[in-house]
Amino acid sequence: MHEYCFPLSALSPIWSGAVDRRTAVAFEFVEQPHKGPGSRLFDLEAGGTGLVKKPVAAADVVKRRPAAAVKRIGKPSAAVKQRPAANIPRITCPLRVCPVCEKRMFVFDDSENTKCVIIGSETIAVHACQRVKCGNGCKTTCRHNFFRLGGARKINCLSYNDIRSSGVYLLTPNFGFTTNFLELQYLRLIRTQEAPGQEAHVQRLFHNADENIMGQVYFRDHLLHALEGIAIAKRNPSEVVPFDIDFPASYLPRKQSVFLFPAPVLVDAISFDGHFGVNRVLEAVIDPPRTSAKIGKPRSLKPHQRTAQCSKKYFHVSGPDRTGGWQFVVDPVSRRCLGATEHLNNECCEDKHRVVEAVMAMENVDANLIIHDDACTFESYVKKRRPATYSGVKHFIVDEFHRCNHTCCKKCLTRAEKARMKGVPTTISEMFNSWIRRLNFFLNGLRPASHRFWVTEAITFYNANLKDMPIYHRKGRTNAEMRKRPASSSKA
Repeated sequence: MHEYCFPLSALSPIWSGAVDRRTAVAFEFVEQPHKGPGSRLFDLEAGGTGLVKKPVAAADVVKRRPAAAVKRIGKPSAAVKQRPAANIPRITCPLRVCPVCEKRMFVFDDSENTKCVIIGSETIAVHACQRVKCGNGCKTTCRHNFFRLGGARKINCLSYNDIRSSGVYLLTPNFGFTTNFLELQYLRLIRTQEAPGQEAHVQRLFHNADENIMGQVYFRDHLLHALEGIAIAKRNPSEVVPFDIDFPASYLPRKQSVFLFPAPVLVDAISFDGHFGVNRVLEAVIDPPRTSAKIGKPRSLKPHQRTAQCSKKYFHVSGPDRTGGWQFVVDPVSRRCLGATEHLNNECCEDKHRVVEAVMAMENVDANLIIHDDACTFESYVKKRRPATYSGVKHFIVDEFHRCNHTCCKKCLTRAEKARMKGVPTTISEMFNSWIRRLNFFLNGLRPASHRFWVTEAITFYNANLKDMPIYHRKGRTNAEMRKRPASSSKA
């Protein structure tokens, strides 16, 4: 390694490529004591190619006017306005290797720092966001937990463990959240049903006098994307997941139709039921066109009736521009959700078979009992079209909620079925639907990628916290009690 001393103004003629004052720090200049009138020397440590090892003659030095003598005309730029003070804390990027070319990265000086507002649970802090740039030809720049790809997209470059240890998650160079706030808000969303829009309104009211708080719409969108990014990174805590910071849910496979969740214990029975309340808007560009017309019509149920009968199947009505809900497969013994699929058109036996077949092919799943509210229709369908897949299933049982509406042989259990059903609850699917129904107000307003992501994330949270999940079931509660009108609305 050689050391050279050159005037700063003479750097551009020496190098084969043009060197800007802002990028000069990439070669680690260290200012030396003043030596002589008007001379400022810098030590240059060789770190790249294009060095000229011969000294520069005095005649080659270009003289420039002092910076103080240059008169600025016009208003200062936005970057100058956002430049933070020197005494505020800095947010640095822990990367020292470029995520694109794997070359060494260098830290810019404080003149390139930007003012960054960090939102916590009860505080708003202002930090200085430091910029890191690759010294190679790719010129990739990083801001703490993301780097820009193609000048527009912001790609994550840190693992969940690194983000958690730093304590900050940035969405733009000027805005971010603390990780503790994101963890707390994630629990508020999944467990207590507090949407990001509600939290944005609360923060706006709480920090009304603070000039650093942003508008509710921007706060809501940033918070939603931050929660998605943290949740995706948390699935593989020690690995760097390169998702888009602005749209993290788009990182998941778009064409995936069946979502599976592993079973840690042996499963010998499965129960599945549809939940039409979780739906979203159909996107013409993303979703395929409808292959069948909408079926079903509004009707009024009698107090003893359910929505599934063997004599006539009543389908729920959804809007013409919305999906038909989801189908969830649950283990009735452990209450764990094993699989889910989305009905793009209508609830049909083919969609049910697709998710049930995928669940039965999983490890630790050897089911000989299937529980469904319309088991008679499903059994006749699979025995005609998929007899080999369900050869090991001995019993197709209707759950006790809908059994009274059937007039076929499924209305009463045989001795063998009663012996097999001993200790197996048949209402677990209804309990799971009761739990996820409380997130309908949030899930139904999301875009397709975010909708699928948060449905699967809610299932993951449910499986991980089964001991704390309530059971929404009371013995003796009938359908008539659920649809009973209040006394105020009765006829006089």
